[in-house]
Amino acid sequence: MNSDDFFVNNTNPRFTQSTFGCLDVMGGTAEYAGSLVLFTPVQTCISIILALRNDTTIRLYKQSTTTFPDFQIDISALLHQDRTINQSILHEITASHYTTGIVSACIVLFSIKQNMALTGLDVYIQSPSDQTETEPKEGLAISILKALAEANQVVIMENELPILAHNALQLLSLHHLPLVNTLASYYIKPGHILPILCQPDHVSSTFIIPEGLGFAAINLGPKSNKQLTLQEQVYTAASIGYTMISLYDGTYPHELDTARKTGNRENLLYNGYLANITPTEFDNRYKWLPKHVYGSTFLEKSGILVDSALSVFPDISYPVFQATVHPIYENIRAQYFSLLLQHMPEADDVERRQKSLQQLGNWMFQSHTSYAALGLSNSIADRLIQWVQQHLGKGVFGARLTHSNTENSVCILWEGQQGYDTIQAIYQVISQEAQSPISLRFNR
Repeated sequence: MNSDDFFVNNTNPRFTQSTFGCLDVMGGTAEYAGSLVLFTPVQTCISIILALRNDTTIRLYKQSTTTFPDFQIDISALLHQDRTINQSILHEITASHYTTGIVSACIVLFSIKQNMALTGLDVYIQSPSDQTETEPKEGLAISILKALAEANQVVIMENELPILAHNALQLLSLHHLPLVNTLASYYIKPGHILPILCQPDHVSSTFIIPEGLGFAAINLGPKSNKQLTLQEQVYTAASIGYTMISLYDGTYPHELDTARKTGNRENLLYNGYLANITPTEFDNRYKWLPKHVYGSTFLEKSGILVDSALSVFPDISYPVFQATVHPIYENIRAQYFSLLLQHMPEADDVERRQKSLQQLGNWMFQSHTSYAALGLSNSIADRLIQWVQQHLGKGVFGARLTHSNTENSVCILWEGQQGYDTIQAIYQVISQEAQSPISLRFNR
């Protein structure tokens, strides 16, 4: 069904918005501890056409589906009389159809922010014909809110819109979702790298990817519930590590508690972020950290985490040492990676350029090794990265499992036609080995 057929009974104006998907090139495995993260857009794109309705029905259709409409529901009960959100209704919608849950969360937060009556929507979701994976959730939320602002002729300040999109996704999730991914979806530019320092979220100017270089993303499918749970435990383990370091160096428990309640970390040790510790400092001062700490032990001795979104469970053994050391080294790798990429030798300086590319690749492999040590990788991702290592010298230089809220995706650095062909060949082999559909995307 095309969009004209979908909107045939809705004569209100239509508004179109598109948002690129984002690929975490470096650092995104450590955003939870204040690391620098480097993003680039990929071909995956979410594009929506939206029209307001004259009732409180949300009607949604995805171009890739055969049912019509894909989902339809009345959202009149989403707001209580005191204009607070009816969480149970929102969760019911989300459980029935996650995409409609995102749209519903966006419209209800938009209505509250603008002090407007809750209104229904017709939403037509477009995607490239060969896009088989689910649309980027951050991109969908951003596109919906942009279209809503345009349709209602209101101005949402630049920084407020991605935060509103992030809050909408947080309403639906049982897991910690970093704001950095939504900011990246909002600010990224084709052909550029976007640096964001997650302290908490400082967006820097983008810089152009050197000519002839590219990044590819091989998406291996959704993360399992076990991976998502372990990911949350890693966040918590890093926060435990920070607390232990802070108390060791003289920080008072009430200072940590104040930072947790207010969100202001500026007066804490290392400004409240593990990533501000240098590798040398860690090796000289903090290598005494235990490999694992049971939640019960931590709760008995301190129990205070700076990150208010996290909780400690007594019966879980948290991988404190590796979760602490990973962002310290990952932040340095991301900083060096960014600097070298911005000062890449020209193509005619073959020897220096090849050495620089090899160094970038080494940092990517180191990043993956450290991430895998946390138990956050999987066999197919490890196998894919081994294939890249076996094809070094054929236009590919490095690879790492990126950090995504929901997907397993491997980022690969490549150069020239040879690199492009090598990635295509690796993708064909991995496609045959994978037990579920996978996809290949290049940066835009």
